[in-house]
Amino acid sequence: MNYRFYIFTLLLFFGGAINFSVEAQGTKFTASVSKNTVAVDEQFKLTFKINAQASNFQAPDLSDFRLYSGPNQSSSMQWVNGVMSSSISFSYVLSPRKVGTLTIGEAQVNAGGKAFNSNPIKVNAVAANSQSKAQATQPQGTKQNNSNSGIQEQIKDNVFLRVVTNKASPYIGEQIVATYKLFYRVDVIDLQADKLPDFKGFASEEIEIKNNQLPEENVNGNIYRVAVVKQIVLFPQRSGKLQIDALKLKTVLRVRTQSRRRSVFDQFFGGFQDLQYDIESKPISINVKPLPENGKPKNFSGAVGSYSYSTNLDKDSVGENEAINLKVVARGTGNIALLPEPNFKFPVDFEVYDPKVNTNKTVSASGMQGKKSFEYLLIPRHSGRFELISEDFSFFNPKQGKYVVVPGKKMSIQVGEAGNSEGPSAVNFSTRKEAVKFVGKDIRYINTGDANLVEKDDTLFGSKAFYLALGSPFLLLFIVLFMQGRMNERNSNQGLLKRRRAGGIAKKHLQKASQLQKESKQVEFYQELSSALFGYTSDKLGIQRSDLSQQSVTEALRTSGASEPDIIEWRELIEACEMARFAPSSDQDAERLLQRAMKNLENLESSIA
Repeated sequence: MNYRFYIFTLLLFFGGAINFSVEAQGTKFTASVSKNTVAVDEQFKLTFKINAQASNFQAPDLSDFRLYSGPNQSSSMQWVNGVMSSSISFSYVLSPRKVGTLTIGEAQVNAGGKAFNSNPIKVNAVAANSQSKAQATQPQGTKQNNSNSGIQEQIKDNVFLRVVTNKASPYIGEQIVATYKLFYRVDVIDLQADKLPDFKGFASEEIEIKNNQLPEENVNGNIYRVAVVKQIVLFPQRSGKLQIDALKLKTVLRVRTQSRRRSVFDQFFGGFQDLQYDIESKPISINVKPLPENGKPKNFSGAVGSYSYSTNLDKDSVGENEAINLKVVARGTGNIALLPEPNFKFPVDFEVYDPKVNTNKTVSASGMQGKKSFEYLLIPRHSGRFELISEDFSFFNPKQGKYVVVPGKKMSIQVGEAGNSEGPSAVNFSTRKEAVKFVGKDIRYINTGDANLVEKDDTLFGSKAFYLALGSPFLLLFIVLFMQGRMNERNSNQGLLKRRRAGGIAKKHLQKASQLQKESKQVEFYQELSSALFGYTSDKLGIQRSDLSQQSVTEALRTSGASEPDIIEWRELIEACEMARFAPSSDQDAERLLQRAMKNLENLESSIA
């Protein structure tokens, strides 16, 4: 019996070797789509497949399509009727952006030292209300063939999708990790997302899955293989009962069938069939607890997590008009991107520029953590000793179930006069006295020559010019002191100074936002645009940063005489920026948003009294 098995194994090996040599000579690189006719915004799958080992895959231009996933690379090696074959696939999940006949160009890949190009494909994109017609005109090969009820029951019992969370009752703003797990006891050949969850009521950050295979699990007495399909960090935005929506997948499964052909290979391996099958998880609900009112600090800004703060000056002794760098760094776990700007009490003699904000975060299965830094540029305009005070920062720690207050810090800065690095120099005067000796006669004769006498009033001493020259230094000193006083009064009024500079500072923010948009840095673009809108209204209307909100700005704009359309436009711009920053899946036209912001600030500048 054993020698028959060895002979059979050798036949399989040589058959595979012959197949590999044939495949090497007939390498094919093809492109295919799951649907040739789709509605606008309807998802379909694009697959590039090569029947050989390949590298340096170059995708075609997909600008006419919205990208949901990809490129997703997968490889397979299988035996079919005793013949071994291998292939590599590169797949995308796309949807058309517009109606019409859209062409997907050639992709390129290297295999065996040669470059191979795929075939171009045309996709017919129809209007959304023609979706039913589009589904009716799909190729017959893409429709599910689930006529065999016995196979359907076998699939139902052997593969399912489930969503689990690491917390069932979090606080508002507390991060939870939602994991979509695929449990299966049949071979999964392919899968793609058909319907993604909306996560209404949550802010979300998707986790990059590096290893999606998990240990096997026992479910109702059956052992299942487990794979992670999707993993997301969620931050509840309101209290009460919130629902985590279902995820729907389209899969291709390989199931065992009863074959009438009873060849030696069927007897040894059994018969298999590949079937398309839809899997959908069940939505789950979580109970979000409100933050407690007991012990809530007055300056609480909504931060939830565990954080530490450090505040440092690069120097504490400078001269007038010499720059100082102030850096505040927040570290911890939680929604680090939403940490607010710290509050400081800056001396009125200091010119303070808007901080440079840098966020460095990592998102993993344990949640979001990282650091956020704020760098301020300070320029003292007058000499003296000044105190810079940072206000307390508070956050809610969900593990401890209480509020934590990080005390503020008081820093002293010595500002010396410009160019007064050395002490006053001492000047020594020596007086040399000599006795005047008259040699000859002690009585002088009357001078009979030309004496060159002048009248008393004609001399400089005692004249108007003399007194004018004598009083001019005092007049000049009075003018200097008067101008200095006016300048001090003007600089001491920080609110007036910010009001005058509001438009110029906002213009700089918009210029930087334009540059970020050209560099395709979308998150930084919307952050800079939001800073321009909020910063302008804060400086122009004299609203403290700690009191800055849409409601406070709206009321101040109405009071200052801004028109209602400009106020509504300002609110819509802020909401669009917030949506794009904290919900990256939202589709915003960045260039149009920038032009609207410029126009809105121009209108406000001309209408605010």
